[in-house]
Amino acid sequence: MALTPTQLQELQNELSVDPGARNYANFLVAGAEDWQELTDLLNVRVAGIIVQETHIQANSLRVEVRSNEYPTGNSASDVTARGLLALYLQGVNATGGGSDSGLDVSPGSNLRAALSSIFGAGTATRAAWLALLDREGSRIEELFSVGVRVTRTEVQRAWRL
Repeated sequence: MALTPTQLQELQNELSVDPGARNYANFLVAGAEDWQELTDLLNVRVAGIIVQETHIQANSLRVEVRSNEYPTGNSASDVTARGLLALYLQGVNATGGGSDSGLDVSPGSNLRAALSSIFGAGTATRAAWLALLDREGSRIEELFSVGVRVTRTEVQRAWRL
């Protein structure tokens, strides 16, 4: 998706002010601009920038389940957890629908809360799932939204505003 005029202006400000001291000026020397390197720098995931995923594929969750941690009891909570888990791992949203864009794990979603509770604190499955939900992000994702990337052309357009 192309950046909006407002986003292009925000990107121009980011490049001009360089609030994170990422040394954008090194890539913007007149006559020797390195647009691709600058674009890559903006799009690369960086330690210290954490973004919250909004959608995730069911298979990403499925591969992280440790069979020895699967809820096996007969309590109502274990039975409910197994039912929810079966639905989620098949790719069905809590609202009953699936989606090509994946399961809704946006902050505040029912699924995000359920994933935090199905497996107990200290379990490897829970830790792996929570790591999928919050991950390192790029400066562009931090500025605009999870999953957003900029193109070389957009970086050039923003700089020349």
